Amino acid sequence: TEDGYYHLMKSVFSESARVLKDDGALIFTFHHSNPMAWWTVFRAVVDSGFVVDDYFPVKSEYKVNPHVRGKNAIDTDLVIMCNKKSSRDISNGFTFDTVLKSAEMRAISLNRSSRSKDKLIFYYIGELLKIGSKQSSKISFDHFNFIFQKSKDFAREFCLQNTVETQSEKQSELWEYCNQNSFDYIHNNNDNDNHQKGTP
Repeated sequence: TEDGYYHLMKSVFSESARVLKDDGALIFTFHHSNPMAWWTVFRAVVDSGFVVDDYFPVKSEYKVNPHVRGKNAIDTDLVIMCNKKSSRDISNGFTFDTVLKSAEMRAISLNRSSRSKDKLIFYYIGELLKIGSKQSSKISFDHFNFIFQKSKDFAREFCLQNTVETQSEKQSELWEYCNQNSFDYIHNNNDNDNHQKGTP
């Protein structure tokens, strides 16, 4: 059950908080398609006195593996890096807009080859965990889930925007190439005409 999993994870994280130095880090990986599973881990992290300081997605499964081949299985893990919560980590403003803008800034900094839909979803979830863990007030599951459910929309729209920008850049490059070639063609023809006419 979710409650049993929460208490299990909280006991592990609480013990980690007890034995870690103040500047120590708790690092673990997680993936799931169910927002309740993410909520359970989020609660366990926060209630154990940690905040999510950073994160990054990694490929965990290859599509050719027998247990994921031909299935709509998650092939990415989120590496979650946590520090002990301090007064400087307290903030407010856990809204869809703050998570969206932070996720967009993170995604823009990526190489285009790293902007796959799956990875973008995990970057969004990472920002959700990071910003949410630093709030001064308790967060409800409904609020958490509302923002979580926007992850696929974010990834789809960002990929679409990225595709449009790429096509626009390619068109600009093609236009510049055509203009340059046209200039060279006209310049060469003028040189040939002048040469035939004996013009120096």
